[in-house]
Amino acid sequence: MATVSPSSDAAALVDLDVTRPIPLVDGESAAWAASLVVHLLALVLLTIASLTLPSDNDTIELALEPMNLVEAEALSQEFMSSDVVDEEIGALAVGGQDGALAAAVEFSEQSTVIHEPDLLDVSADRLAVELDMEMARGPEFSDSIPVQGVSSVGATGAEGAIDRLTHEILASLEQRPTMVVWLFDQSGSLRAERAKIVDRFRRIYEELGVIDAADNPAFRRHKDKPLLTAVVGFGSEPRMLTKEPTDRIEEIEAAVKAIKDDESGQENVFQAVGMVAEKFRPYRSAKNGKRHVMIVVFTDEAGDDTAGLDATVDVCRKFAMPVYVVGRPAPFGRDTAYVKYIDPDPKFDQRPQWVPVRLGPESLMPELLKLRFAQGGEDELLDSGFGPYALTRLCYETGGLYFT
Repeated sequence: MATVSPSSDAAALVDLDVTRPIPLVDGESAAWAASLVVHLLALVLLTIASLTLPSDNDTIELALEPMNLVEAEALSQEFMSSDVVDEEIGALAVGGQDGALAAAVEFSEQSTVIHEPDLLDVSADRLAVELDMEMARGPEFSDSIPVQGVSSVGATGAEGAIDRLTHEILASLEQRPTMVVWLFDQSGSLRAERAKIVDRFRRIYEELGVIDAADNPAFRRHKDKPLLTAVVGFGSEPRMLTKEPTDRIEEIEAAVKAIKDDESGQENVFQAVGMVAEKFRPYRSAKNGKRHVMIVVFTDEAGDDTAGLDATVDVCRKFAMPVYVVGRPAPFGRDTAYVKYIDPDPKFDQRPQWVPVRLGPESLMPELLKLRFAQGGEDELLDSGFGPYALTRLCYETGGLYFT
């Protein structure tokens, strides 16, 4: 027994027994060993159970019997030979269905050649005009050279279009007597252009020989005259400016100069073309010499009655009357463009004004993404290079031309 003396700060006594022996296994070690033995026995029992219990995986046996395949008989091949070389092969060849190609959009053991019928019953025939024109050449390049597009013909203003129309009229006169109907837009924006056309009329008819033929005794009868001319103005409604077709250049010039501005602001061009086709249809008959009837339209807009396009196309094709339009190019992807205009009355402001005019679109519907940017909107107008869709289709369907 050892005795520890307390310090000066404590008075308690502590007894320590250092001679007592320490046990080898205490209570905590016995519990840990018992738990280990129990878990090992559980693992052994689970292993034995998994090895001895029966399995549910049954073996499946399949038996397949071979099918009796019938051998296909070989088809006899027939060949045709000829010493004549065909210019075309396939469905368009001379052999017709015998030489048709095997490729088609629908599978079939036998090839079939389909001939699409003409759905439009045209009661009049119009001979195709092939005119060889020599191209102008020079030592320098000029940006005023006309460029022909897919559905329009480029021209250097109304004067350039008139020169091309002169060739078209001359080619028609070489085949049979012809009547030309000049259809003028009565809007005020075309006043200056009409004046230029009047100044050029006399030279046109001199080149065509109409002035000399008018005084020729052989052409005294109205139906014997080689070229007749009618002048029509249109705005909200079409108006005949010549009582009947004439070959007198004085009457033609006076009719164009007498055109007054239409105050309605409407340009029903398709109504006017349809009226002209119906009015002058008798000139296509044999009684009047089966004349060629050409309709020439001068306008700077797309027209306000585009709903009548299909009806106008049908009547012009029915009577084989080609329509030529001298107009403006349509803005790309837009309905409206702006045209420079100066008031003709000197009493009013003479500064140039930009007037909105319906000139488009060049397609059936506007095809342009309207995007907005931080710098502002899309105010720049782009020239599509084509005419308005409705007027361009009218010219294309009737065999005419659209001059831009």
